[in-house]
Amino acid sequence: MYRRRHSYPYEHREEVNSQLDHLIYEHDQLQKQVQSQTINDISRPLTAQINQWEQDSINRVRASAEQARNKVAQLIDENRQHITRRLRVVSDEVKIKKMVYVELDLERWNQEIEKLKKEVNMIPTLLTDTNSIKVIPAISSTSSLFFTDTLVRTEKFDKVYGPAKIEQWGSIAEQQSLDQFSHVRGSQLYSTGVHRIQLKIEKMLNNAWHFFGIISSETPIDQTINSTGEYGWGYGYNQVWLKGVQHKGYGGYDSDMREGDQIELVINCDAKRIELHNKRIQHKHYDIPIDVKTCPLPWQLNVGLYYVGDRVRII
Repeated sequence: MYRRRHSYPYEHREEVNSQLDHLIYEHDQLQKQVQSQTINDISRPLTAQINQWEQDSINRVRASAEQARNKVAQLIDENRQHITRRLRVVSDEVKIKKMVYVELDLERWNQEIEKLKKEVNMIPTLLTDTNSIKVIPAISSTSSLFFTDTLVRTEKFDKVYGPAKIEQWGSIAEQQSLDQFSHVRGSQLYSTGVHRIQLKIEKMLNNAWHFFGIISSETPIDQTINSTGEYGWGYGYNQVWLKGVQHKGYGGYDSDMREGDQIELVINCDAKRIELHNKRIQHKHYDIPIDVKTCPLPWQLNVGLYYVGDRVRII
């Protein structure tokens, strides 16, 4: 009984010593494992993910760069065609009036040629202007490169439906009679980017009525009235037109326009909306969301005139 009573502490000690030996063994094995592993062994799975991310980013950047190169080529070609058309207009008028021109004709022709020179010389500046290009970093999974399309947007009045007349190389639209409303379209088509068109109300009989907005280029000009592709603001009675339907006072619009005002029409194709700013009233800004189902891209500038002598200039 005596011996059995004292054997238990001894056996327990042996068991604890065995556990300690195992702990030391595990420690030594783990230390050998840590010392044998290289940085590359440890980082290999994460490095593989980083390498894949790098390749994906490179591919996206290359695709965006190719898209950008194509866009630059397209804009330059559009600009060339636009200027060529305007030169042809000058050339045709010179040929017609060559024997009967007056000094004012010569002055107008010179002014138009000088404008075209400036536009041609502006192309390299616009191409290198960092404000003309916006890049979303390639790390984004949705990254791409977008141009604001600022290179070619010399807007001019181009087509008329009704008794209005286009003058001064498309810079002015003037109503000639009260027979009907006149609708005047711009020459440019807007599909992407953000575009700002500056307009001046030079004449406005009794500050009565004008219309500024856009319309889908798919809408024939003789079908402008009540077309679902027409959006914009009319002076008088707080008229706002959405999908060709009048909504008085939409967005707080109060028809505060008068003769001499300079109006900025912002066409935001990317956000699918248009904005109206009156520079005389800095705190008032209006915007309209555009439903591309009823007003498909591309869009055109759309100006409406009614009273005799009413005149709008693109500046």
